[in-house]
Amino acid sequence: MLKKIGIIVLVLAGITIFSCSKDSTSSKETQKPPELHAVPQVSVPDNAPTEVQTLRTTMTGFFTGPSAFMQFLMSVEPTRSGNEWIWTKQNNNLTITVKAKSTNDGRINWQLFLNGTDGFITYDDWRAVNGYASPDDKSATWEIYALNDTTVAANYSWDRDPDGTVESELESNSSIINIYNNADGSGKLEHYKNDVLVFEASWDAAGSGSWKKYDAEGNLMDQGSWQ
Repeated sequence: MLKKIGIIVLVLAGITIFSCSKDSTSSKETQKPPELHAVPQVSVPDNAPTEVQTLRTTMTGFFTGPSAFMQFLMSVEPTRSGNEWIWTKQNNNLTITVKAKSTNDGRINWQLFLNGTDGFITYDDWRAVNGYASPDDKSATWEIYALNDTTVAANYSWDRDPDGTVESELESNSSIINIYNNADGSGKLEHYKNDVLVFEASWDAAGSGSWKKYDAEGNLMDQGSWQ
């Protein structure tokens, strides 16, 4: 299932959801558009085992192309329609649009739309992503939709802790991947299927670590370490 979702994500290249600049109480500041930001970096040691690398790739695969779309739109001066800010730009026959507006709970609702054709697929104002971010860029959550469809393919979220830890989570059907990146370079990874932990790994700041693999009932099957 994750492989199938990964294919969907590659087509969604360029879809990054974002956070916004800090709120201000002045009326002048409220006229300023929120800022587009890339998602926090998700990393594992380069020398980690294949399964660790694969799970990271599954997570980051949703954002392989989003950075390209973000760079593409960052040069655009947004326009305002009511309480909504709009960034839009044409790339050959494909129109890329990002919309952002404040919600009643103080978060920013971000949406990304594709319209036209990328040379392979024709989109009719398709909403690819719908997400929410805190004004201070410390947390976000969004829905990523299946290709040219209204069905949610995956949910992605992140939280920045005061100590510098970034917690990232990807949920798709019955699978959940959590990656924790600490400020000193250490971290851990957890993979759940049907709410059962089936794989976990942790590493220190130098990149050395250990891993454990479990069966569908949560029983330990194998374990190891790397340097």
